[in-house]
Amino acid sequence: MRGHIRKRAKDSWTVVVELPRDPETGRRRQKWVTVKGTRREAERVLADLVVRINAGTYAPAKETVQEYLERWLSDYAAPSVRPLTLCQYQRIVRRHIVPALGRVPMAQLSPSHVQKLYADKLREGLSPRTVRYVHAVLHAALEDAVKEGLCGRNAAHLARPPEKETKERPVLSEEESRILLDRLADPRLRIPAALALGAGLRRGEALGLRWCDVDLDGHRLYVSQAMQHIPGEGVAARPPKTAASRRCVAIPGFLVETLREWRRRQLEARLAAGPAWQDHGLVCTRADGRPLDPEWLTRAFRNAVRRLGLPPVHFHDLRHTHATFLLRLGAHPRVVQERLGHSEVGVTLGTYSHVLPDMQEEAARRLDRLFRAAPSGEPANRTTGSR
Repeated sequence: MRGHIRKRAKDSWTVVVELPRDPETGRRRQKWVTVKGTRREAERVLADLVVRINAGTYAPAKETVQEYLERWLSDYAAPSVRPLTLCQYQRIVRRHIVPALGRVPMAQLSPSHVQKLYADKLREGLSPRTVRYVHAVLHAALEDAVKEGLCGRNAAHLARPPEKETKERPVLSEEESRILLDRLADPRLRIPAALALGAGLRRGEALGLRWCDVDLDGHRLYVSQAMQHIPGEGVAARPPKTAASRRCVAIPGFLVETLREWRRRQLEARLAAGPAWQDHGLVCTRADGRPLDPEWLTRAFRNAVRRLGLPPVHFHDLRHTHATFLLRLGAHPRVVQERLGHSEVGVTLGTYSHVLPDMQEEAARRLDRLFRAAPSGEPANRTTGSR
């Protein structure tokens, strides 16, 4: 790192240090500091600045972590992420990061500060998964701070978040799945549950499904939007979470029959409601045609499962049940990936690794049957070669 000293006036010097070029534009950046005193004192300031810049501990701004994160949420996060994701970022920042690190100047934030934050949160009872999410938000924010020149290094990058949990989600058995669909009397619960079990839709995707995206004759549906609950705004339809989430899903016959019957009943309800019906073209609606709230579905489904005496599964576990059934029936993981809308097949295999041992055993049994099968007219136990 280069620098030099310029004489300004009597007992006054200007220290100029070359900073790393702007990572976005490549433009040259300099730090100018005025020092009153002797040239030797100016040289000490220059040496200190060069050491701090080279060590990655120099930050030219005087912002605290709290001040920067609030600005980051509005200037960086808000324009680039979905509204629901922004709400989650705000909650993580204001509930977990700011109380612990908010008063620390950006110039003094160190990996040890961040590591202590993770350790304290784990001791408070926060799950490793949530602490990893805290890490992801803080890491993203500090990465932008480095690009902005506010700090020389990303302290979160040098800290160690907790290891990723490999927690197996509960799934329903075939009999439990049939009981669920047979005994859920409320169509506001039964239809979304059928879409999750029969097509692997996420909660928001099931509630955002429109009749124009359903081809009952062709036995398929198209995922083109998802319903979200945005705090302070209410329920709104948004594009799917990723490009892979936009997909066409072939649906089984039982789901086609369920949707045909439900469309007939929904049309009857629409005629009975008259002008009170609010037409959004949705498959899953309230009694007057309005969208269902995803948060309501989560609570109502949990209560219904408890009343039915079924294992305590969440609504999202129906999607896991769908995938588990397919893999155990021998479906190729790539097919399961496409049905679920995963971006990569590795995500599918990692999520459903608990199913793979069964598939491995079945593959071994098939190989055994293959090699034990005798060619026509030859004994099954023949050996090759001779002594």
